[in-house]
Amino acid sequence: MAGRIKIEPYKPLDIHTPPVPGGGYINVDASAGRFGLSPLAQQALDMAQGVPEVADAISEQVALDNEAVAKAADTRLGEIEQKLLFDPQHGYLNTQGQQAVEHATAVLDAYGKAQQREVEVQAYDDQRQMLERLAQRRLATFSEQVERHSSAERQRWHDTASDRRIALMQDDAGFHWSDDALLRRALGTVRAEVQDKAERHGWDSPLTEAALSRQTSRTLVSAIEAAVERNPDRAHSLRTRYDKHIEAADPPEPANDVEERVNKRAREFLLNVSRYAKTPKKRD
Repeated sequence: MAGRIKIEPYKPLDIHTPPVPGGGYINVDASAGRFGLSPLAQQALDMAQGVPEVADAISEQVALDNEAVAKAADTRLGEIEQKLLFDPQHGYLNTQGQQAVEHATAVLDAYGKAQQREVEVQAYDDQRQMLERLAQRRLATFSEQVERHSSAERQRWHDTASDRRIALMQDDAGFHWSDDALLRRALGTVRAEVQDKAERHGWDSPLTEAALSRQTSRTLVSAIEAAVERNPDRAHSLRTRYDKHIEAADPPEPANDVEERVNKRAREFLLNVSRYAKTPKKRD
């Protein structure tokens, strides 16, 4: 049954949409249920044909009913959002590093599908339109949170990978204290990882140089300290060659220790020579 209903200006749910301009009358087909009329409201509308005051009251009630339906659907979406982001066991914001980066797309897809389901089950156009506007705002803030967390955890993931590789190369330097080629490989890898990290974080030159000096020093100290225990001469050679690259904050105990061990070996050699010289020779 066709009818003529007066629509007053209103702005549903304060969602930053323009009100129906100026109110006025619009022609509607009430039987199509465009405004989500309940059976009782439909009956009242049928009875109100030609009575504008009654039709106005019904249209206002229908608008409020539609808002209530949209609010309930929006609340369900809010609950889904909280679970996807904050669930203690599976919430996205509790994931870290590589896992957070790899799961970002899946959590966005899950939320998008939940929104689509809620919109599709709404019975009337006005309800769907109200919910779609709310859902768009929710999706924007949800996506922003996911993107922010993903970006921070990507940085954490890459930094962890770099830090572990630096630590590996510093251990390598200790294992390969006697091999110049492998020691240079360790130094080159450490410095390259520091440069990569500096670029990711946007470090300025002084900060980058400080980090390069610190990690270079630690790599050399690892080699020198390993050599002290096995070959003091090699430790002394490395200390002399790379002395300007070793920071005061990372002292191979070597500095004095190496000198002492070299001197000790020299004393032992001289003592053995002296003993040999004093040993009586056997006569044939």
